[in-house]
Amino acid sequence: MYRLVIIDDERKILDGIAEIFPWDNIGFQVTGKYTRAKEALKHLEREKVDVVMTDICMPDMNGLELAKELKGHPDILIVIFSSYSDYKYMREALKLEVEDYLLKPLKQEELTGILLRLKEKMGQEAALEFQLKRSGEHQQELLLDALLGAAERATPFLSAAQVNGEYGFHFGTGTCFAAVIRVDVPDAGAYQD
Repeated sequence: MYRLVIIDDERKILDGIAEIFPWDNIGFQVTGKYTRAKEALKHLEREKVDVVMTDICMPDMNGLELAKELKGHPDILIVIFSSYSDYKYMREALKLEVEDYLLKPLKQEELTGILLRLKEKMGQEAALEFQLKRSGEHQQELLLDALLGAAERATPFLSAAQVNGEYGFHFGTGTCFAAVIRVDVPDAGAYQD
C-alpha cells in the first residue's frame, strides 16, 4: 500500500476526499488528513509518505509553499488541487515539478487515473533503485573478495587495467590507489588497544 496525506483547510472537503474515494481499491492508504500545511509537515517528518495531495489556498502555508518545502524530499510526489484555474498557479506548480494540478470539484475518474500513474511511477523508481543498490553491492563483494585473495597470497593486488576491466572502474595508467576497508563489528571498541 502506498501512503498518502491530504491537506485542505475546508474540513468538509477534506473529509469527503478522504472518506468517499475508494483508496484501498487502487492500493493507497490515507495516513493523514490535515487542515493546516504546517501540521502536515510535522507528520511528513515523522512518517514515510509517498504522495501528498494539497489544496493551494490555506491560511498558514499555501500548497505551492508546501511544495517548495517538500523539494528536499524527492521521494514524495505532490498533487495540487484547487478551485483556481488561474494560469499563474498552474505555471508555478509546473516549475515546482508537482505531479499534477487538479481543479475542484475532484472527479473520481480523473483522480484514479492520476493515482494509478503515480503508483506505476513509484513502482518503476523502486525497482530501479533496488537494481542500482544490488549492482553496487555486488561490485563491492567482488572487490572485497579480490582484496582478501591478494592479502592471503601476500602478492600485489591488481593492476589498474585489471580493476578497470573486471570491476568497471576508470583508473588511468600510472594511477596509484589504495583500499581502505572498514569492517563493522559489534562492540568494536573492545578490540582496540
